Amino acid sequence: MNMRGDITHGKEPDIRVRLYTVGAPILSPRGEYSITPDDGKVLYTRLNGKSSMVLENLAIGIGFHWQRVIPGRFKGNFEVIREAPDSWITLNILPLEEYLESVIGSEMNPEAPIEFLKAHAVISRSWAMARIAGEGSRGSNETREPGLFVTWEDGGDHEGFDVCGDDHCQRYQGVPERESTAVREAIEQTRGLVLTDADGVIADTRFAKCCGGLTERFSTCWQDIDKPYLISQPDPWCNLGGLSPERRREFLAKSFKGYDLSADTLGDWEHRVTKREIADRLRERHGIDLGHVTALRAVHRGPSGRIDRLELTGDKGRLILGKELAIRRLLSKSCLYSSAFEITDLGDEFLLKGFGWGHGVGLCQTGAARMATEGASFTDILNFYYPSTTLTRFYD
Repeated sequence: MNMRGDITHGKEPDIRVRLYTVGAPILSPRGEYSITPDDGKVLYTRLNGKSSMVLENLAIGIGFHWQRVIPGRFKGNFEVIREAPDSWITLNILPLEEYLESVIGSEMNPEAPIEFLKAHAVISRSWAMARIAGEGSRGSNETREPGLFVTWEDGGDHEGFDVCGDDHCQRYQGVPERESTAVREAIEQTRGLVLTDADGVIADTRFAKCCGGLTERFSTCWQDIDKPYLISQPDPWCNLGGLSPERRREFLAKSFKGYDLSADTLGDWEHRVTKREIADRLRERHGIDLGHVTALRAVHRGPSGRIDRLELTGDKGRLILGKELAIRRLLSKSCLYSSAFEITDLGDEFLLKGFGWGHGVGLCQTGAARMATEGASFTDILNFYYPSTTLTRFYD
């Protein structure tokens, strides 16, 4: 596990970000870089602050329904390491505040309300700094017993880097060709600000796209512990039902990226999955053979309604599967929008009727954007979604 622990008060840290590509990374410098081979890797060093690097084959949304390959433009330095004949590690190393410019522009529309962007700058900075310092929750766990399989992933081991650039951590897809004044202002106006818990430790500031009206507890999705600022509570701001169709479209278009809207998941959704698909995926991904799947049953739900224990019955036995993400991945080849759903048996397939998008823990991006639209400040938003935390300036 990477635990650099080199964060000091008063000093902006650098962050090491792993980027994923399809095939060997294709790097195109924009400006001046020195290129130096160094003990099995190649270093690309930026020679001035105006230079940037385009990664032509950046993979985003890996394993999700919005997966695609795009070009991404990045600031900072690069390291490319060849692990094997067909395997590369691409690292981007840059100051944390420059990293945030891309994160904020990647997670939401740069035209979103400024107070929403400021709130997200604080939580994205907090989340990243906790991982640089080795304080954030991360790792994975797998429990296999007869009739039970529980697994969760939390940020990965990240050996040699702090965070990755995809949804597994927080989105980092490069700065746009036309950089946003609002994003830059949001970062500058919150520079060095993080959330800390009652012990002064940088908070684990989780966030999700759409909680569905009730946020979720940490333990539903990851370790069997809970944090006093990651609670389950009603979120009236997440419900867009009171908006007229025209205002709803305007709100969504202004707040989120186009590919986040393509499935129109900010509300109720339906998904059909065949019993054969479930059985095949269970064998392929987990090596478990239940034979022909005959039934699904929610054994346990978190307070938001998200299932974290799902019973599968087949003609060769039964299995209880958890946690939240494992269930979503099993029931859809591109990952189900959330695990908050009801099950109807239609014979050869199941109909899943659900709501929300993502794990629902911490800040709800839909609700936070709505709060800002209605006039809430970024501190109002942070106080609502992370109660009992304190806004702390770590560096100037």
